[in-house]
Amino acid sequence: MQADWEPARPRPAVSATMVVLALVAAAAGCVPGPSREQFVATGARALPSAGPSAMDAAPDLPGVPAMLLAGPTGLAVTGPGRPTDHLVLALPPGAWQPTAAVGSRGAILLVSAPGASPATVLEGVLTGTRVATRWTAVLPLDAGPLALPGCVGADGSATIIADRLVYLRGGRVAGSRDVPATAGRCQMADDDGVLYLAEEDHALAVWRPPADTAVVTATRCDDFALGGALLACLVAGNDDVLVGRVVMPVSGRAAFDPATAQRPPGPVRQAVLSADGRWLALIGPDAGPVRLLRRGSDGVFAAAGAFGLALGEEVLGFVEP
Repeated sequence: MQADWEPARPRPAVSATMVVLALVAAAAGCVPGPSREQFVATGARALPSAGPSAMDAAPDLPGVPAMLLAGPTGLAVTGPGRPTDHLVLALPPGAWQPTAAVGSRGAILLVSAPGASPATVLEGVLTGTRVATRWTAVLPLDAGPLALPGCVGADGSATIIADRLVYLRGGRVAGSRDVPATAGRCQMADDDGVLYLAEEDHALAVWRPPADTAVVTATRCDDFALGGALLACLVAGNDDVLVGRVVMPVSGRAAFDPATAQRPPGPVRQAVLSADGRWLALIGPDAGPVRLLRRGSDGVFAAAGAFGLALGEEVLGFVEP
């Protein structure tokens, strides 16, 4: 297995301007990317349209996990099975960015507001309607003046996107990697891997901090989500999403098996997977509704309902399971 990983070539550090653009993109839920032709997924099958009845906003959607939202009033969490119930979260004392990373089991990652030097990172866990602190850490000054809450794992690991990727475990810096201009997006894998979008063409890359090795795959996405051994990739240029089973990352090869790929109906500007891969949230353009799909025993996602977002609200991810 180790032979499939190769050391990444040295890359220039991300500029402060790119980090600012990434913060805006993370809040807006969209980033520029490659053309559709750069992403090849032979065998992807289209899912049936959700239809008018499935698109109607519903106050009760049994089984839907709670979701973390960012909005003008701060961070909020939806009620389990009631995505229209938005409860504002109480955060630990401090000035925090208006966005956050969310992981399974209620893990939440916060970063101090821009301008703080050095930047402070806080990992917490959602307890009711407040975030209880697990640990805090101060980033090294050479990480740069701006930092984004990239991604967080249920095991206490987290990755910050700054002038480089900074990997933390238990509140201590445990590794870093220089990368080219990223899209401000990463996801923690179960095998100590960190998935992120690298290069100007948004190639999906996998970094393994313990060995400090990385693989750049042939898969290219404007945005992506990971959950339940599935990868959702937002294809550039036409607002399409492909969802397929993740395969072992190999340099220059696709990151998931095209034979398992599904194509939910678009248009989509953001896709979010639950940690167990059972739920897929598709956010439409221009403040469109959030469409929820559930994966059945046959592995196929089917429409389960929809709900609307208030002006300025953004979906950050599923809180559970």
